[in-house]
Amino acid sequence: MTIDTPAATSFLAPTAETLIELVAIALESQRGGGQGFVITQSGELAFRSEGKELLIARSEELLEAANVPHEHVAQLLNADPALLLTLADAAEIVSFAELGVEFQAGFIAAHGQPVGQYEGLAGLSDETLRDGLFSNQLNNDGTLIEALGGVNGASIYFSVSLELKTFANLFGRVNAGVGVDLYHLPPLPDEDYIRGMDPTIFPVIEEGGGISAEEPTTVPDVFTVSEDTPLAGDLAANDSVPNPGAIFALSGPPPANGTFVLNPNGTFTFDPDPDFSGEVTFTYTLTDPASGTVRTSVVVIDVIAVADAPIVTAANTVTDEDIPVPLAGLTVALDDTDGSETIAVTISGVPTGATLSVGTEIAPGVWSISPADLATVELTPPADFHGVIDLVIEATATEGSNGNTSTTSVPFTVTVEAEADLPNLTPGTSATSEDQPAPVGQSIAVGVTDTDGSEAITDVSVTNAPAGAVVDWTVTGAAVVTAVPGGFSITGPESDIIATLATLTVLPPQNSDDDFILDIATTATDADGSTSTNTGQHPVTVEAVADVPSAIVAPATGNEDMPIPLVGLGGTLADTDGSEVQTFSISNIPAGATLSAGTVQPDGSVLLTSAELAGLTITPPLHFSGTFPLTLTSIATETSNGSSEQISDTFNVTVTAVADAPVVTGGSSSVDEDVTTVFGADISYALVDMDGSEVVSQVAVTGITAGADITFTAAGGATVTAVAGGYTITGPEADIRATLDTFAYDPADDDDTNVQLTVEVTTTDDGGSTASATDTHDLIVAAVADAPSGSGVGAGNEDTAIAVPVTTQLNDTDGSETITQAVVTAPTGVVLGGFGPSGATVVQAGQDWTITGTPAQIDAALAAMTATPPNNSDADFNLLVTLTATETSPVGGEVTTATADTTFAVPVTVTAVADAPNVVVPVAPIPTEEDTAVAVGAALGGSLNDTDGSETISY
Repeated sequence: MTIDTPAATSFLAPTAETLIELVAIALESQRGGGQGFVITQSGELAFRSEGKELLIARSEELLEAANVPHEHVAQLLNADPALLLTLADAAEIVSFAELGVEFQAGFIAAHGQPVGQYEGLAGLSDETLRDGLFSNQLNNDGTLIEALGGVNGASIYFSVSLELKTFANLFGRVNAGVGVDLYHLPPLPDEDYIRGMDPTIFPVIEEGGGISAEEPTTVPDVFTVSEDTPLAGDLAANDSVPNPGAIFALSGPPPANGTFVLNPNGTFTFDPDPDFSGEVTFTYTLTDPASGTVRTSVVVIDVIAVADAPIVTAANTVTDEDIPVPLAGLTVALDDTDGSETIAVTISGVPTGATLSVGTEIAPGVWSISPADLATVELTPPADFHGVIDLVIEATATEGSNGNTSTTSVPFTVTVEAEADLPNLTPGTSATSEDQPAPVGQSIAVGVTDTDGSEAITDVSVTNAPAGAVVDWTVTGAAVVTAVPGGFSITGPESDIIATLATLTVLPPQNSDDDFILDIATTATDADGSTSTNTGQHPVTVEAVADVPSAIVAPATGNEDMPIPLVGLGGTLADTDGSEVQTFSISNIPAGATLSAGTVQPDGSVLLTSAELAGLTITPPLHFSGTFPLTLTSIATETSNGSSEQISDTFNVTVTAVADAPVVTGGSSSVDEDVTTVFGADISYALVDMDGSEVVSQVAVTGITAGADITFTAAGGATVTAVAGGYTITGPEADIRATLDTFAYDPADDDDTNVQLTVEVTTTDDGGSTASATDTHDLIVAAVADAPSGSGVGAGNEDTAIAVPVTTQLNDTDGSETITQAVVTAPTGVVLGGFGPSGATVVQAGQDWTITGTPAQIDAALAAMTATPPNNSDADFNLLVTLTATETSPVGGEVTTATADTTFAVPVTVTAVADAPNVVVPVAPIPTEEDTAVAVGAALGGSLNDTDGSETISY
């Protein structure tokens, strides 16, 4: 039974009068509820029933009367009023009965739980308890007392007959929390009232005597017990208890980490919690009921740590020879899981040559392993061993506090079944050249690993040869070779298998340089029939080797100095699997000849791709004609390693002679209008082919405009032939040149138009072929102004303006020239005029009149011109007219002479005309006298106006 720490503890010693009042109240409240003992706010002890409180006594007085130790008094008086000292706070009186006239008793359930639910009273219903729980039948055999002594949290109180005069002290222990609360009533003189009671609980005290004056003493105790072991002790064993009826009780909380029971007589039990170790303490009091003396002491219980036997499991395992096997089913665990223990694991019985995958061998055949590694530990048996291995897994738990240990061992077995060992296999490698067999078997080695004679090589297979490969071998002895997909299998005696394997060759597929990997498998068979097969891969490296290609040639023909197509050249690869590329080379190329594509090599040959060869041309040396040979080489090259093979063939190139067109420089010449000019010498030409095989055989000059002409002088054997627009010159080359040098251009009259002549020069080769080249020769014709012409005549009377009309005439009438000025010079005294409203500008300077304007204005002014002779002169005279013609619109834009003048005389005839003479008379009257003759002759006279002597005067 676990006893919790009580909330408060008190010892009460009420007077008899108080008990009588309590009994009366209790009897009266049988039919009520809500009663209990309380300490009021003012510190008084009272009994509460139906909301009313009966004051019992002031708590201090009550406690002092009960001889409660001072420290307990202070504890209770200073407590929070909420911590009520109650027999059962807010509990229900579930049963209350009379037991005769003299004795009354009752009880209260703890925490509101019916008493019938507690150990010792189980099966007794509330109704039974209410109707006769304390009947003599139940009380006489002590059932009530024993039952209530084991009730957790119950309270018992007793009252006695009102006729009793004296009472022994009433002792009680109140635990307001949980625990057993008992009021022990010492026996009365009449022992009928305590029939059946346990004298250790209710000791008989004779009234008036038998009480020792010696006070009890206590001694601190130390009890020792092993972990997980119950302890039974007696506190009274070394305490001094002089009077019977002394009460042992806890003073404070019970010891932790276990179940504790303390009996009033000092005996106790302590059952430690599982796996607990360490020290626990508790404090108890020893109370002498006779003297009221209370002694306190401390008890130490030392729970000695004891290692618990660990939990170990194991399982037997079966494996094949030479195969690591997981040791499944091995587990260890601590039984004590409070952290005070550690665990160590060993596996023993491991045979020599065997190993564990984890752990450390600490002694021959003994391995220390971490518990965490048990889940993955594997055993590798000794090589080639088969049989049963007896192992033991042992786990040792060790207490950390004192090193106490406990060990659990579990045996188990590993059965190793016989199994053929994996044979030795060296797959090897081999190398060969393309189209050559690879010596595969020479580098493959096989053999058994278990050399105790129980095993032998019984099969070797070589597979995965590529399609098209040829596998070959020579059988030795009793070996049997069986074809399988991609290879073969050899069976028979081991030595014959190995000998036959050594002869194995593999020829790669034709023209293939692809590396390939063969799969090799060898099988060992044990005497028990079990087999084991080892596999590997045998790489075969095939070195590429170029195959000789073909070369195709064809002769070529073309003209001199022209690209000649080399058609029909080519070749094919013998290896068509794509591993080779084909290129071509042309060699023996003559100096000066060039190919249209390719890369020139240091030796003068030209390297070409297939694409370049397809459209290839050759240009022969300049001006070469004839035949020369060329060599075509077809080259096959392996792309993987550059291995190459080649083949060559020769073909001819024929070059037909062709005359070369000469180089012609037409040049240009300057010519004046209306002037014949030599231009042939300004034309140049030259042969291109200077090897003497060609000559200039003809020169043609054409493009002469209408009205123009060419003059020349034929030289030597040259022949000049008129053709449309020009002439051709043939004959010896030198005579052609000499004749051309005499060619002169005679423009059309008054024509200054520039002319572009075409010059064509033809060469003739020794073979009769011809070639021509043309160019142009520009004749730059410069304009030259022509002198104009004019005429006029005039006649009139003296002293009158005589009309002298003058007309003009251009000699160049192609529109390129105009009359731009006329200057008329008159004799002294002659005055010109009458130019009319022509619009021309007339400027006089002395006796020169200059007329400018448009040709029409000038012509109009000249047509209206008049000349007035000198005064009174009838002498004839001439006017001089100077006309200026100007090139105003030259056709070619070039002008050599921009103007040309012409002067001519215009005669003027003057007819004489007499002038009226002058008459002279006096200005003033001539004085005279009347009738007197006056001489007037001297005063009268006359004069001629024309005084040039051509006139006379008469009166």
